[in-house]
Amino acid sequence: MKKFIAALVALVAMATAVAGPASAARQINPPAWFVCNKYAAKISISPPRIWATRGTEKVVWLIAIERWNSTSKSWYKYYNPFQFWSSFNYYGQSMTSWVPQTNTGLSYYANNTLNLPVKHVGYYRVASVVRSLGGGTSAQYIGGRNNNCYVR
Repeated sequence: MKKFIAALVALVAMATAVAGPASAARQINPPAWFVCNKYAAKISISPPRIWATRGTEKVVWLIAIERWNSTSKSWYKYYNPFQFWSSFNYYGQSMTSWVPQTNTGLSYYANNTLNLPVKHVGYYRVASVVRSLGGGTSAQYIGGRNNNCYVR
């Protein structure tokens, strides 16, 4: 598990390495929960919230979904990580919502949740890394490493 989260943090570090100077985030509240089946074949995730030290802070959010393999009794990476960008002000308000790294034509963000598609029935868990370009990182499995939900 630590290797998986460390790999996500490394991906975020690479994605943000070319960024210019910015103010550091003074606080990062990571995503608090996720649920399956709020929408058909989707995992819905509460967004993180970030407070900039001053001005506006650009933030990257990397999400990795894992699926349970009942044969091998282990979790495996289900998708390559999703990457979203946003910016937040001093008051913790999102200035741009969460924008996907690439334009896939899919609408991910609705009703204050990020809704990611899955194609198979089964148990899923979600890892999240939130990084402020000015400094500060939050990395963990949402709800803990044993937290999961079932997509029907």
